[in-house]
Amino acid sequence: MKRLTRPLQWALLALLTGSLIGCGWQLRGSALEARNIAGITVAASASDRDIALQLGRALAPLVAVNNAAADHTVAIEQFSSRARVATVSSAIRSAEQQLNLALTFSFKRGDDYLIRSQTIALERLYRTIETDILASKNERRLVEREMRGELVAQLVRQLVALPVAD
Repeated sequence: MKRLTRPLQWALLALLTGSLIGCGWQLRGSALEARNIAGITVAASASDRDIALQLGRALAPLVAVNNAAADHTVAIEQFSSRARVATVSSAIRSAEQQLNLALTFSFKRGDDYLIRSQTIALERLYRTIETDILASKNERRLVEREMRGELVAQLVRQLVALPVAD
């Protein structure tokens, strides 16, 4: 195999660097800050307060959250978490649990809906260890925390992907 000369290596490195920098310029302004959003209020019932706080933390680096000048609202209409037995062992005991999380939300500016009642749902399996119930409960908490984070990330991606109104 023929080895590249030093000037050619530098030229390829400059080309690669330039293309990476160029990608950033194309993506610049495509997030929530390009939409002239004064702020977003996260509205939720008292029972959905935890997921609303998590959403607020995820939105904070992108736009002002729950400020007095907020002109957009993300309403968490319903958040549900359900677990059921997925598989059983030979001793007819639970071997795996299925955890389902669903988040229904809407997004509006004033009275105009930008996203009407949309649901994001996730499903995961986790193992139940008969001899260590505490470990099983900890695993469920860990899986649920990861799933909540993924739900919030999906919601934020949907908000960012909305087309900018002219």
